[in-house]
Amino acid sequence: MWLIKASLRNPYMVAAFVFMLIILGSLSILSIPIDILPVFKAPAVQVLTYYPGMPASSIEKTITNRIERWVNQAPGARLVESRSVPGVSVVKVYFESLKKEPQSNLRFLVLVIKHELKSRLIKLGLE
Repeated sequence: MWLIKASLRNPYMVAAFVFMLIILGSLSILSIPIDILPVFKAPAVQVLTYYPGMPASSIEKTITNRIERWVNQAPGARLVESRSVPGVSVVKVYFESLKKEPQSNLRFLVLVIKHELKSRLIKLGLE
């Protein structure tokens, strides 16, 4: 109630306060960086391999390390991250750019992994 009475008694002070808020608001809006599009990370491929019941150390030795070696050969591979937990191997491959040849990097990865897995299965006598 006191705010309304003070505002009615001092209209020039209220107008000056409103203009000050408008000026400070417009200055703060101009200083906020504008980002129309979100930041896109480098293109990535994630390879998941499941082997239920296998301990994490065995998963890392038999699956994760081999997949890391295979995907490191992909053209444009910048970074390879991996994680092994019991029964699951996760390998992420980050590329420099897929703008030039968007399908070739992915096709290369698929071919390398298929070839390596097929050769391993043949050695084990499973195919």
